[in-house]
Amino acid sequence: MFSGIDFDLGRYDNSRQFKIFDNVYVGDRFIDLSKDFDVTLATQSSLDRLHWLIYVAKFWSGPISIAVFVPGTS
Repeated sequence: MFSGIDFDLGRYDNSRQFKIFDNVYVGDRFIDLSKDFDVTLATQSSLDRLHWLIYVAKFWSGPISIAVFVPGTS
């Protein structure tokens, strides 16, 4: 176990297979932590900020899940 996350505070997804920790920053510890834990970056974006995903992906070697907000016409 590592400092920074209290594993009792996480919440399970609907399937109770995955534990979610909101607003956890692992930063440069990602490489070491990902050897012991499966870590997925989950985020949201709008089209005008989607270009930042390329920058993030250069430093993130794990899976990334992103929701993109696209305004509709009304």
